[in-house]
Amino acid sequence: MSSRTSPGDTTHPAPYAYVSPWEPRTGPFWNARFGALRPATELRDAESLATFLAEGSAAAHRDPVATG
Repeated sequence: MSSRTSPGDTTHPAPYAYVSPWEPRTGPFWNARFGALRPATELRDAESLATFLAEGSAAAHRDPVATG
């Protein structure tokens, strides 16, 4: 799994954090084509960022691999 922060890009112009499993997953956590992202406006501090990343790791281990 990869996890990073981004200053924004052409798809998501505002800063955000993301988690991207090596294989795409299905489930409510995954809200982006590459995995999951949270806008920086929802990540108030280092603790909320750490929580998002931990949730991503747990979801990557728990949720089934997407097929098709």
